[in-house]
Amino acid sequence: MKKFHFSMENLLSYKNQILDSELKILSDLKRQQQESLARMVCIEQNYEKCKASLDLKLTEIASPHECQLYLHYIGDLNTQKKAVRREIDRLDMRISEQIEYVREMKIEAKTLESLKESKLEEYGKAVLKKAELNMDEFISGTRVLKA
Repeated sequence: MKKFHFSMENLLSYKNQILDSELKILSDLKRQQQESLARMVCIEQNYEKCKASLDLKLTEIASPHECQLYLHYIGDLNTQKKAVRREIDRLDMRISEQIEYVREMKIEAKTLESLKESKLEEYGKAVLKKAELNMDEFISGTRVLKA
């Protein structure tokens, strides 16, 4: 009997390649998100340091120019925080979409795998049945020769 061949093997291979590619994209998105979160932490630390430094300067004698520089820097940090927050939100949304897409791809690949397994099982049963028929023919043939 001929060797087992799954007719949708190319499609299954293609789906698995796409799944691997989409998982890599998801991994890249998560890495970008972690980098953005690290930038946010750094900005917040700079904000707190600047604010503490401004408070210290205000308790001492500080020139209006120094205060204005601190206030501009704090304003710039707030702008950076908002930009990074928007980036994080955008990445969160893209990650959610990517997770859903990967989930769909996994379902499609799993469906094809299940179909392949059931076809392989059918093939195994057919091979076993063919072997049994050959054995019956062999046994019948040897009985005819003995008689």
